[in-house]
Amino acid sequence: MARGINLKNLLIVEGEDDMHVVEHIWRHHQHEPKTPLPFYTEQKRGVDTLLSHIRTHIMEPDRENLGILVDADGCTVSRWQAVVGELARAKELQGLSDKLPETPDESGVIINTKPRIGIWIMPNNHSPGELEDFIRELIPNEDPIWPRANHYINGIPSEERRFKPQKETKAKIHAWLAASSRPRLMGAAIGNGELNTEAPLAQTFYEWLYGLFG
Repeated sequence: MARGINLKNLLIVEGEDDMHVVEHIWRHHQHEPKTPLPFYTEQKRGVDTLLSHIRTHIMEPDRENLGILVDADGCTVSRWQAVVGELARAKELQGLSDKLPETPDESGVIINTKPRIGIWIMPNNHSPGELEDFIRELIPNEDPIWPRANHYINGIPSEERRFKPQKETKAKIHAWLAASSRPRLMGAAIGNGELNTEAPLAQTFYEWLYGLFG
């Protein structure tokens, strides 16, 4: 139970980067860098493991709020269906079928069951992509490194690329991070002020978090 686990409020995410980004966005908007978060974030090391643990977390007797944060990857609709499919198997949720929207709302979803369920599909609940696509929206327009990171990745011939076409934004983000004050850490880039947490997408994401756990 280290790190002050809050059994009532849990957010499950795919990986460590997601966990750090969530924490930094919350602390930025709360203006309380050292105050314990009102929820505990648990990373599942991949979407398949996360999905398989949804019902287990719902069944926790003291659970009041459960947040689910996953990447859309290639298709938001299929990822949404995967999440709600797992929720539908949890008979413990009262009145779930009447409260599930057919598609996720762009501001995130909060379902008033018992426990309450929040769902956010990265990057923005409607576009394919992942955490790095969310981070892309937080890079300031005047940032001098971002165009150079784009130029570098765009200049790699297709036959020499070691990443899949759908991972191009991820490659560019990590090229950008390599020149930051703390390379490779997306959460740290928020804490250092290198990312704009006042950007509309970051604001919407924080409002979803606050609506679920605040």
